[in-house]
Amino acid sequence: MDPLDAHKFIQSVAEQPGAFLDYRLDAQGCLEAVIWSLPEQVEAMQLYGDVWIQDNTFKTLAANRPFFAIVGVDGNSR
Repeated sequence: MDPLDAHKFIQSVAEQPGAFLDYRLDAQGCLEAVIWSLPEQVEAMQLYGDVWIQDNTFKTLAANRPFFAIVGVDGNSR
């Protein structure tokens, strides 16, 4: 992902009321890790209360950085 695109994405999530966003930069100021939940996902978490912990260190991208895609189903099977 282009650094400018990453910055725009992080900014767009940060501007959404009710969203959750956290990220970490490395020593050179490059994006190292990011996690986010959109407002709808935060609301679903509050309604249903399910939690999981994921360790995504099994495989990494070419840049030796882990990648983990999350797909979930809500209480209405959506």
